[in-house]
Amino acid sequence: MPTIAVSRANRDGRGAWVDVDLAAILDNAQALASLLPQGTVVAPVVKADAYGHGAVEVSRTLAGAGFGAFCVATRPGLAAAARLARSYSGVLSLHIKLDTGLGRQGLLEVDLPTFLAFRFRSGLSA
Repeated sequence: MPTIAVSRANRDGRGAWVDVDLAAILDNAQALASLLPQGTVVAPVVKADAYGHGAVEVSRTLAGAGFGAFCVATRPGLAAAARLARSYSGVLSLHIKLDTGLGRQGLLEVDLPTFLAFRFRSGLSA
């Protein structure tokens, strides 16, 4: 399994990088899943570009090993999930968190029609 290099510019303009070992991420996810009761769904969090580790690469690696549910927090994250879903032959789950009025997390009711239109255009299923 490959290691990927992720590069970003710091606030002061200097570059930084991290070497991401996809095999280690997969090993960690499988170790966690092995501690849980049979049939428990493990949904890796890949928001914020998988915390800088490369959401598409991490998700593709985990989906290839049987993980089929992922957590994203933004429209770009959802778009990345849609790209993954189109390139993956298995079933990927989509769980929607709705904001119930506290304004902390979740999709706002006013954005629901836009989200549903995006979902159907992208080929995602709920």
